Amino acid sequence: MATTLVPTGQDRKLAKLRIQELEEQLALERSLLADPIEPALNHAVIRFVKYDQKYTFAAIRAYTNAADGGIWFVTQDGSRSSRQGHAPKTWTELLAFIGERNWPNIEVLA
Repeated sequence: MATTLVPTGQDRKLAKLRIQELEEQLALERSLLADPIEPALNHAVIRFVKYDQKYTFAAIRAYTNAADGGIWFVTQDGSRSSRQGHAPKTWTELLAFIGERNWPNIEVLA
């Protein structure tokens, strides 16, 4: 006949603490995998650096579109080329432009 061992006393307390620790670690990992949250206010400014580039980009949320998403305008890439910057982008398009590996570098300035 098999016997089920159930933690009691100190073992139970340690098991609960370990579960809580693991849940906190899981929540942290989930937050690291999540997309960055779009600043909600119009005229918010962010800056970021793309991998392997020295130029620091800035983007401003100019207005809110009909779907309640922000429309972002990005600075040029510092190349002094004749092209006139980038097309306006939604937050999802901006995140794709920035690149997932650069998301930790996004800094909200205003």
